[in-house]
Amino acid sequence: MLGELDEPLAHELLREAALNRKDNPRSSLVLAVAAAEIGFKQFAAASFPEAGGVLEKLQSPSLEAMLKVFPWSKLPARINGKAPIVPSSTKKGLKKAVELRNQVVHVGVLKLDNGQVDSALASVRDLLYFLDVLRGQGWAFVHMSQDALKSLS
Repeated sequence: MLGELDEPLAHELLREAALNRKDNPRSSLVLAVAAAEIGFKQFAAASFPEAGGVLEKLQSPSLEAMLKVFPWSKLPARINGKAPIVPSSTKKGLKKAVELRNQVVHVGVLKLDNGQVDSALASVRDLLYFLDVLRGQGWAFVHMSQDALKSLS
């Protein structure tokens, strides 16, 4: 089916965020965090279809909480023979990105520098490619940062 070959929404949003980072860093950050949240929720729903309805209909807890309580050990995928866990550098970067996004969205006056936006984009990219790896897309490893890859070894 052609629809299965389309770029996943989360990756598309991340690409848009990256293209927008210099002209509008705030919208870039908001899009990047949305990409992480959407990508994780779609991964979780596909991994445990019985939970998909809950993920679609109820307001989600924070991304940090969802990553923490997700039953990673119940996934069939293994990395170096172990149950997968989100790389610690990725979790740390995502936490900071979500905090910054919340300041932008709820306060509205945050000025971001390029380093903050670049860090957020990198953390989201690492999460999305990590989830791709868990879906059996081994090629996605090459798109992850060295820090994330170190956490997996």
